[in-house]
Amino acid sequence: MKKLLFLFVLSLSLYSFSLNLNFNIGLTYNSTITDDIEFNLYHKTKKFDFVIDISFLNDNKYIFHEKNFYFGHYFLNNNDYIAYKNNNIKITAGIKDLEDEVDSPYSLFFSSKNISKPIFELDYNDELFFFKSRWIQLNKNSSQGYKDRGLDYKVYGIKLNDFKVGFQNIVLYDNRDFDYFYLFNPLPAYFTQEIRSSGNSMPWTENLNDNSIMGFFGSYNNKCLYSYLQILVDDFNMNRFFNPNGKQNPDKIAWSFGSVFSNDYGNFYFYNAGATKYTFNPYSSHSGYTLYPSDIYNDNHIIDYKDNYIGYYYGENSLSFLFGYKGNLNDYELSTSLEFVVSGSKSPNNPWGIISDNTVPTGTHFLDDSTLEKTFTYTSTISKKVFNTNLFLSFKYINTMNELKYDSTKKIFESIKGNDNTKFEISSYIKLQF
Repeated sequence: MKKLLFLFVLSLSLYSFSLNLNFNIGLTYNSTITDDIEFNLYHKTKKFDFVIDISFLNDNKYIFHEKNFYFGHYFLNNNDYIAYKNNNIKITAGIKDLEDEVDSPYSLFFSSKNISKPIFELDYNDELFFFKSRWIQLNKNSSQGYKDRGLDYKVYGIKLNDFKVGFQNIVLYDNRDFDYFYLFNPLPAYFTQEIRSSGNSMPWTENLNDNSIMGFFGSYNNKCLYSYLQILVDDFNMNRFFNPNGKQNPDKIAWSFGSVFSNDYGNFYFYNAGATKYTFNPYSSHSGYTLYPSDIYNDNHIIDYKDNYIGYYYGENSLSFLFGYKGNLNDYELSTSLEFVVSGSKSPNNPWGIISDNTVPTGTHFLDDSTLEKTFTYTSTISKKVFNTNLFLSFKYINTMNELKYDSTKKIFESIKGNDNTKFEISSYIKLQF
C-alpha cells in the first residue's frame, strides 16, 4: 500500500509540476584525488519553491560512521527547503545557505562558503523598505557534547533607485536553540537583549546573557557597476570617549568593500576585507560566532577555522585582497583571480586566546603578531556548455608562508615560522541538467 501511495504521489508531482533535476560530478587532484557528487531537484513558481540539494563527497574533512561502506564518502545537506511567496512576503523553512545582504566573497555576517543550517525566515520587500527576520539552529542534542545554541538575525533597510542601505543585527544565545521573543519581535535584537538581560533587576528579566553583533551596509547596483561597503561591530571601545584615562578595551570590528565593473569585455572585480584581533571571539563562558563551540570533534579531529566561522571566513586578525576577471571568449566562459591574505593568530572558541585567565586585553590589536601567515592564491577556470551539460576545468596555485597550525594546548591557531608549503589543485566538474 505504501509503495502504491508513493508511486501515486510521484506521478501526481510529475504531472502537476515542472521539476528540474541537476546532477553534478567533480574531481579534484591535490596529491590525492577527491570527488564531489551533487544531486539537486527543484520546483520554483511565483508562489512556491521546493528545493532538494545534497552532496556525496570524500574530501576527508569529516568522518562518517559508515565511511567504509560508502568508500570513504559522507553525505552533506546543501539546500533542502520550501518557501511560500505572496506579493511582497516570503516565508522560508528548511535547511538553507545562510545568505548575506551583500554579494561578496568577503561577506561579514554570513560566510560566502555556503554554510547550510536549519532556518525559519520571514522576508518582506517592497519598492522602498525591506525587512528580514531569520532564526538559525546552530547546535541541538549534539553527539559531541556541544551545548544547544541558536541565532537570530534581522536586517532593516531602504532602497532608492540603484542604492540600498541597511542595518544588520545578530543575537547569539547558548543553552537553547530557539527563542520566540527574538524571531517574531521586530525590535532590533540589541534592545530586546538588554530588556531581558539577567543583569537587570526588573521582574520580567530572565536568566540570559546573550551576545549581540551589529553593523550596516550600503550598495549601488546597475548594469555597469556593483559596489558595496559593509561594517560589522562585535564590540566597540567607548572608554575612549567616556573614560579616556581608564582601561581601553579592544575594538572588535570587521570591514568589507568591493566593486564589480562590467563592460563588453566581461566583469572586472576587486574586494578587500579585514577584522581586528578578537572579533567573533567568545567571552567568559559564552560561545563565539562559530558554527560549533569547539575547534575539534571526536577528540582529535581539527575543524578548519574557515569552515567554522559563521561570518567572514578568514576570521579575526586578518586582511585579504582579491582581484579577478570573468568573461566569455567564443563559446567558452573564462575566469581568473589572484588573492593575497595575511593572517595572525586566531582563537575562534577560546576567550582572548588564553586558557586559564579571562583578563580582557588592553587596546586594539591587528596583525601585530611576531610571525604572520601570508598566502597567495591564483585560480583559473574555463567552462563550456554542450547541450544540457556544463563542463568545467579549474587550476589553482596556493603558496603559503608561516602557515597557521592548531595548538591543542593553547587552543588557538597560530602562525609557525618556516612552516611553508605550496599546493597545486586541478579540478574537473560536469553538471548535467534534465
